[in-house]
Amino acid sequence: MHPVLRRYLNVTEAWATVQKPVAERTSEERCFVTAWEKHAREREALRPYEGKRRLSEEAQSALLALATFGAVAALEEEPVLGEALREARAALLSAGASSEQSEAYLAALVAEEGFGFDDDPLQFHADFLLETLKGIPALTALTPDALKELQRTWLEDSPGPAPLKRRVTDALLGAAWEDGPEPINAEHVRAARSQLPSPADREALAGFLEFLAQRRLVGPERLGRLVTELR
Repeated sequence: MHPVLRRYLNVTEAWATVQKPVAERTSEERCFVTAWEKHAREREALRPYEGKRRLSEEAQSALLALATFGAVAALEEEPVLGEALREARAALLSAGASSEQSEAYLAALVAEEGFGFDDDPLQFHADFLLETLKGIPALTALTPDALKELQRTWLEDSPGPAPLKRRVTDALLGAAWEDGPEPINAEHVRAARSQLPSPADREALAGFLEFLAQRRLVGPERLGRLVTELR
């Protein structure tokens, strides 16, 4: 989990930071305040809870969003991750996403690094997030025609019976890409796995993930994490 995200899941830290004199704020604190000032809806959802530690579900969601947007702002200041973030944003905008949609998309990727897999939330897996961000341009470039060709290649050229491969394709892409290509995550794999109960199904699903990785639509670290979900 990114340090800014982890820190500002604590509402006391959030209020202390926004009330701190500007000249005394650290770089990390400035990033959170940037998110606070930019996202009025989330900020207003938290206002009734100033000085309180127990939040409503809506306020908890707002705090999570602000903490995640703060982490995105912090990533902008990092040389390698910042460049990858900007390239991912540019790809999203070129594909037709609005500025608000692209920011929410990037924030969701930061949240996934922190919460999406069963690993140590105190550790920031920067390499995994970097891999994810670098994969966004290839995903946004995957047109409907290119996706059809991808599926045809899998069905016709990869080993295994066609009905099994079609079941796997329908299950995974139905869960992951119904609204367009995005990084395949653990939740997508779990949803597909629930429709594919047999060992042969799961073996074929692992094969399809490897097929996507060969085409650089799933990164190597993500592939390893997703295959673990099938065990």
